[in-house]
Amino acid sequence: MKGAISGIMLIALLIGMLVLVFNIQLVKASGTIYIRADGSIEPSTANITSVDNVTYTFTGNINDNIVVERDNIVVDGAGYSMEGTASGTAIDLSYRFNVTVKRVSISNFACGIALYYSSNNEIAENYMKDNLFAILLNYGSNNSISGNAFSGGSKCDVGLYDSLGNDISGNNMTFTGVYSIYLSNSSSNAISGNIMTYCRNGIYLENSSNNNVIFGNSIKYGSGIYLQESSNNTVSENTITAWSGSSSYDGVKFVESSNNTVSGNTITTKESDGVTLFQSSNNTVSGNTITTERVCISLGSSSGNTIVQNNIKKGDYGICSSFSYNNMIYHNNIMDITWSQAIDNGNNAWDNGYPSGGNYWSNYNGTDFYSGPYQNETGSDGIGDVPYVINADNVDHYPLMEPWLPPDVAVSNATPSKIIVGRGCSLNVTSILVNQGNKIENLNMIVHANETIIAFQNFLLRSDNSLVYTFTWNTSDFTYGNYTISIYVEPIPGETDTEDNIYITSVLVTIPGDVDGDFDVDIYDVVKIACIYGSVKGDPEFNPNCDLDNDGEITIYDIVMCANNYGETYP
Repeated sequence: MKGAISGIMLIALLIGMLVLVFNIQLVKASGTIYIRADGSIEPSTANITSVDNVTYTFTGNINDNIVVERDNIVVDGAGYSMEGTASGTAIDLSYRFNVTVKRVSISNFACGIALYYSSNNEIAENYMKDNLFAILLNYGSNNSISGNAFSGGSKCDVGLYDSLGNDISGNNMTFTGVYSIYLSNSSSNAISGNIMTYCRNGIYLENSSNNNVIFGNSIKYGSGIYLQESSNNTVSENTITAWSGSSSYDGVKFVESSNNTVSGNTITTKESDGVTLFQSSNNTVSGNTITTERVCISLGSSSGNTIVQNNIKKGDYGICSSFSYNNMIYHNNIMDITWSQAIDNGNNAWDNGYPSGGNYWSNYNGTDFYSGPYQNETGSDGIGDVPYVINADNVDHYPLMEPWLPPDVAVSNATPSKIIVGRGCSLNVTSILVNQGNKIENLNMIVHANETIIAFQNFLLRSDNSLVYTFTWNTSDFTYGNYTISIYVEPIPGETDTEDNIYITSVLVTIPGDVDGDFDVDIYDVVKIACIYGSVKGDPEFNPNCDLDNDGEITIYDIVMCANNYGETYP
């Protein structure tokens, strides 16, 4: 570890020296091309042209360096190339603002594009090959590096030092020598949608690189994501295949890092661990799918972490905890493990109490005849009747009988008994609530008519079950008009899919007897009721809007109610 850190620091020192040295060289080099602050190109014979001093377009290949001294411009390579001699910086954007560099092929430079104290620049659609450092940011902010292609064994494809708020997205990186994306003391950056193939180190953060978002990247055939002394980062929905031939690399590894989140990633490794936390605290590892031939999740000298809702599909060992304490480990599915599903020489919580439960262990052979906190009440509850014992200090008191599913409840339907109702009359609304998870859930249902609560009910709903609930709405206290009826089930702890927690329908409140909803009671309404006189609910001709007293049949009382309001209009 010390050797690796020393190597990283050496690279950081070299990069800093390169930027300084190459800037000096650029000033002295006779072959340097300048885009001056006044918009001129020097020398004028260079293979660059501009008609407006805004867009600078290559007219041929360039074998020299370019120094940009002007802001708010576009440098368009137009598909031409820059070929170096393994030294210098191809395009120097030091101290530049709002410059775009696009469509240029840069190869064989010490640094492809350098941004030193530069902000709001865009580096897009370029091809970088065989450069020592392809794109380098020092003290850069709010820059965009997107849609570029990198290949040829660079020491670093994209390197950020002391840089803030940059976006690195949609780049394609292959055969990286050391780092595809490297951050040192760089925070609040977004790294998303990049594809890294055959990379020694995919994404590497160290030296207080905090509050970064690493989302939706693909890292294949190389080391995955590594954090050293970095906090409050989010690593989510990445796909990591951390191995190549006979070599094997870590999937996600945190060293001396805290308050980070690792969620929704798909991680595959061979002779290395899937997720490793070493001397790291208060991190959350959740919702990941991990397949490996070693340890799926490893904790070493780490405390206060939360390990939940992971699918551990294959490995020699499921979850291993060494000299680690006060970690919460529950709702994980631990399956197809060769040697041991759990090892723990510390003291950690392996369940979340009752009725939330613990983990699913594929080798658990207990029964489920009873329920309750002490598993002594009649009736199954999806929790094993006897604990899953790891050792004397570590016990899952509530092992799950089936693989854990995310908590998910829904309102699948809601139907009012009528869509037109007279003010002061009542109607029924029938809703269907569904528990789509595999645990008993305590549900709160709230019904609104526009902003007014018209019903509230609490339910205890077993797993994979539905419930039909009908309530009556008396419209006496409501004015005439259209009402949005929303049936809403409050999200339960841990639920992420909440789009189906609400069902919306509508009802018109009008004058009693106005069965066609035009806000007057006239002969047309009387005729509508009279034509189905005697019909009952279920008859093909029955119209619930004509059932003014809501008793399920069309009687003389409905006609009388309509007649009593004959001639009334609104407004």
